[in-house]
Order: sequence, then C-alpha cells, then structure tokens
Amino acid sequence: RAQLETYRGIDADRLRGHLIDFLAEVSPLAQELGLRLCCHPDDPPFDLLGLQRVMSTEADYAAVTAAVDIPANGITLCSGSLGVRADVDLPGMMDRLGDRVHFLHLRNVRREGEGLPVSFHEAAHLEGGTDMVALAAAILREERRRKAAGRSDRSIPMRPDHGHVILDDVRRETRPGYPAIGRLRGLAELRGIFTALDHPTPPGGFGQRNLNAIKPETETSCHYFWSQSQDVEPRSTEFTDAFYNQILTAFLQDWEVFDMQQANWDDRPVIET
Repeated sequence: RAQLETYRGIDADRLRGHLIDFLAEVSPLAQELGLRLCCHPDDPPFDLLGLQRVMSTEADYAAVTAAVDIPANGITLCSGSLGVRADVDLPGMMDRLGDRVHFLHLRNVRREGEGLPVSFHEAAHLEGGTDMVALAAAILREERRRKAAGRSDRSIPMRPDHGHVILDDVRRETRPGYPAIGRLRGLAELRGIFTALDHPTPPGGFGQRNLNAIKPETETSCHYFWSQSQDVEPRSTEFTDAFYNQILTAFLQDWEVFDMQQANWDDRPVIET
C-alpha cells in the first residue's frame, strides 16, 4: 500500500508525459548506435490497483511514437496483452503502425466476459480471441513493404510467447507460462501459418504445407510435432477434420516402422562410423 501511495496524483497524462520525456532523451542515442527500442504493452491493458495504464491501445502507441518520431522509438506488438481488449484491432494496428514494430510476441488469450476490467486466460496460439491468421498476413505485408523499401530490418523478430504445459513439461521446472514443449507446439503452428501465407497457390491450384519439428526428450526418445495447412477450404472444420484423418491414417500405418526403429535405437544408442 505504501508503494501504491507514491503514485497517488499521477494521472494518465502525467505518466505518458514522463514516458515521452524519457524516450526523447534515450531514443536519439539509440538511433545513433543502431539500436531499436520497443515498448511492451501494459499487461493487463487496463487500470489496476489504481495505477494508470498508458500503453494499452493503438491510440496509446500512435501518440508515443508520434511524440518521439524516430525509427529507434518502436513497438513490441504483443498479441496476448493487447488482445485482452476487444477494441484493439491487431491486424489493422500492424498495417497502420507496422513500420515501427521491432518485436513480435505472438500469443493468444480468451476473454471471460465483456467490458473492462475483464478476466482472461491463456489460450492455445490459434484458439483465442485474436485471429492469428489475419495478424500473420498483416505481418507478412509489413515485411514485404520493408523489403521493397530496402530496409535492413525487413525480417521482424518473433517469438511464440507463452504456451500450455503439455507432455513431460509437467515434470520440468520452468518459469510459469514458458514451457519448452508447449511453446514449441505454438512455434510449429505459427510457422505453418507463415509458410502457407508466404507461398500462395496459383489460381485453380491446391496448396498444402507441412511442418515437422522434433524435440529431444531423453537420450533415446524425442517428441515429434507435426502441423499441416491447406487452402482448399481453410475455414471448413469438416474438410479440415477429413484432411487430418486421412493423414493420421497414413501416419499410423508407419507405426510398426517407428517401433522397430525405436528398438534399434534402444539396442544401439550409439553407432560407430
């Protein structure tokens, strides 16, 4: 309570002014040194315990980047934090402010009510309130604009932020929200989307993309992640389920081979060459 009391009398305008004053001092030096500053949004993006929030909406970012209008003063676009608010259009924000986005935190959340403040929980990367396909498409548009402009930062750094605890993550000591396998699953899903969107199918054609990811578990076992995307009827759950079941059938037909290979591995974990 004593710490919160020190912020009494600091409203949103004053707090934003402090942030702008700070950025006005450090951003020119960052620009001179070839560094990029990027501010993460408030998490959660609404007032909490009486503390003001000034980086919670597109308008907040537009105001701060315009006040210190140099490339070094940029944005960390966190789709999880900003996605808590139903009034934030993340694909549109990427289109309008994308030239100042220096870092992408791609995660998804699901709101548990309406209005603000609101409770929310972590969702799988493709299953929350944010349309991750639309956001990925906006990110690729920005990267193409940067490439056409000859920018050296045309590839925007991205991480699959947060993830669910799955498989042997439950036995590992990890920081909450950062399980290795859960995040690898998110990365596989996100890379599948980006790969599919970045390789458009010719008119009348059929597009299909695969992503296979392997993560060691022990000295003689591993986790295998597989993702598939198609553009025949991408939003048809019936077609997607049929497509998945066909590939799963083929995968299970290989299971005997997997068992024999595992037996070989268990018998000879190291093969001299």
